[in-house]
Amino acid sequence: MTQEKTEGKTNQEEPSLFKEPEKRKSKGRGIWLLALVIFSGFYFLSSPSQITGTGTLKAQKYTQLQTVVPGTLKEMIHKKGDVVQMGDILARFENPELVKNLSLKKKSLEMSEEELSGFQQTEAFLKKKNERAAVLFENGVIGQSDFEKVALELDELQKKNSLQIKKTEALKEEVNYLESETAKLDLKAPFAGVLLSDSSEKVTNYFKQEDNVFEIGDPASLYVEMPVRENQIEKIHIGDRADIQFDAVSLKKYSGVVVGIGVKTNQEVEKVFKVKHVVVCEIKLNEETAGLRYGMQARIMIRGAAGGMQGWRNKIFTKGESNFDGAFKS
Repeated sequence: MTQEKTEGKTNQEEPSLFKEPEKRKSKGRGIWLLALVIFSGFYFLSSPSQITGTGTLKAQKYTQLQTVVPGTLKEMIHKKGDVVQMGDILARFENPELVKNLSLKKKSLEMSEEELSGFQQTEAFLKKKNERAAVLFENGVIGQSDFEKVALELDELQKKNSLQIKKTEALKEEVNYLESETAKLDLKAPFAGVLLSDSSEKVTNYFKQEDNVFEIGDPASLYVEMPVRENQIEKIHIGDRADIQFDAVSLKKYSGVVVGIGVKTNQEVEKVFKVKHVVVCEIKLNEETAGLRYGMQARIMIRGAAGGMQGWRNKIFTKGESNFDGAFKS
């Protein structure tokens, strides 16, 4: 029994001669950790959302030129890709019936004007005759019936003259109208720009009224149109920055600014039997558009304009650069 007690005492740990101080909980570390959490939350909340998508290069000044009057395409003065000035003749059409009607109306107008000139000369003569008859009637040289006969002749001629004037004016209006219609057989550029299409292969073909002949756009008014899903449009604002890369000019990157956000939602077919709702945004390019072509496709990333803490973060960490390529690779 004595041995067992001795062994029990031997197994017990000897008390330490010096009491170790208790570890204090670091209050400073907790404060820094809390600050880091708050900063991280503010950092991510303040970072601008980045919207990626595809867009198409378009022009503010763009139109499809159509035939105003029907006719046969006779000649193409300019072709696709030509730079033209306002008023330049682009193509000429033929309409023999219209030209024939104009020629006939001009002849009718000439005859009407000659007839009117004869009436006017006769009227001048009858006025003088009537004045003489009035004097003779007052002096009793001729009777009242003779005087009234001269006056009636003048009155009838004046009526004919008035009708002829109206007829001549109507013919002038018809001639002016037909001349303006004939002039429209020469299709002219409504503004300076570049021809984006033409109908060269349709020379000698007949064009109905309002058939398309040319597409023309002004390179100075090029912009990128980007459809954005309607559930993301609230993240985009006027003035947001955009990074743009055209598929046809892959080695060069462009920048731009959102200058317009559509006021209505459009429908686009995403897949068979699947429709997505989008709002169109307009992005103005900051760089020169030389070398770009209307209709080019582009990859776009829109990012909000940084401000406050976000601006400080950009200066410290990113220096305002965007992860443009990474956004599309992911």
